[in-house]
Amino acid sequence: MKYALVALSLALLPGLAQAQDAPLALDLACFGQYADTETTTGTVGPIGEQARATITTNVMRPGTARVTFRGESGELAYPDGRRRMLSNVTADPHRIRAEYDRKALFRTRTWSVEIDRMTGDISVSDGSDVGFVGNCEAAPTTAKF
Repeated sequence: MKYALVALSLALLPGLAQAQDAPLALDLACFGQYADTETTTGTVGPIGEQARATITTNVMRPGTARVTFRGESGELAYPDGRRRMLSNVTADPHRIRAEYDRKALFRTRTWSVEIDRMTGDISVSDGSDVGFVGNCEAAPTTAKF
């Protein structure tokens, strides 16, 4: 009986089995916020003993990222122009996952990209830092103007 229901489900939804086996081909526009830094400088200390100080603060800036998937690879383009080649792309009916590596000083950090296919929510992080958060939709294929 269990196998009959599975066969009936696949017969009623023929695109389901094909969609899972088909290579991933997506172009997404993701609206959200990306991590950046903001630097300010000024003088601190009492008059006559003042020194210049530089303060760097982590901030989240609004912007649109582009994510493109072609088969088992892809590309993430941050709103500020940085591009990252994605590898280890996996997809199921509910999620798309990928990753990229960045060398930071003397170690490599692996960043993960996770997209919820039901809501469009995207998160790019390395486990402790966030690179981008937002919501994706299919990128426009024709010009608006």
